[in-house]
Amino acid sequence: MLQVEFLSVTLGGAKILHQVSCTVPTHSIMAILGLNGAGKTTLVKAIAGLVPFTADKATFNNLSLKNLKSHEIAQQGIIYVPENKELFYGLSVQENLEVGALVKTLIPSKKHVQKLLQSVYDLFPKLKERSTQKVETLSGGEQQMVCIGRALMAQPKVLILDEPSQGLAPHIVQNLFNKIKDLAKAGMTIILNEQNIYAALTIADKAIVIENGIVIEEKSADKMMNMLTQGKLSLLNI
Repeated sequence: MLQVEFLSVTLGGAKILHQVSCTVPTHSIMAILGLNGAGKTTLVKAIAGLVPFTADKATFNNLSLKNLKSHEIAQQGIIYVPENKELFYGLSVQENLEVGALVKTLIPSKKHVQKLLQSVYDLFPKLKERSTQKVETLSGGEQQMVCIGRALMAQPKVLILDEPSQGLAPHIVQNLFNKIKDLAKAGMTIILNEQNIYAALTIADKAIVIENGIVIEEKSADKMMNMLTQGKLSLLNI
């Protein structure tokens, strides 16, 4: 479904990614693992069209992404959820969610928007309770739900989650990751850039490890977990 071959990124004269190749299977969760500064966020931003890159191949459903702008990539169904939330303060939960429906068309029908909202509220019932609250009054976990819900309003085929558990309490992370797994079971393809390695591997189908801008491992999540518990991936013991 989504494939990159020999993707490289240079920013400010520094090479961040060097000939990265990976394939994201359809209807699955692929975890991107590695230490801070390894290049994980740069990779997902490149896929979303948010940083310039070079690649022998970068395709989604056989469509080349190399010359597309970020909003064109989003319209194709690749939706990026940033690590720092980037919500619209001053707007309510529902108003933030409704922004996501504008990705495909600037004039969505009210009926269509209501249908999308209901699907988000079904997944995150807490957001329905908070629908009229300003987003800045929510907890960190609730704000992360809004971010993911807003992305779902854009009807993604591929959902890119950049550090979704950052700053959240363990029990909230567990609930959030259960919801992410539910999305994959429902047929969505998910790219999960995550520093909570054990939690990520618990729900992922496959994983890649990036070190200094290079993919050093690509295996099923089960095999990666075994390597981690056996101490063969000491890089990830953080």
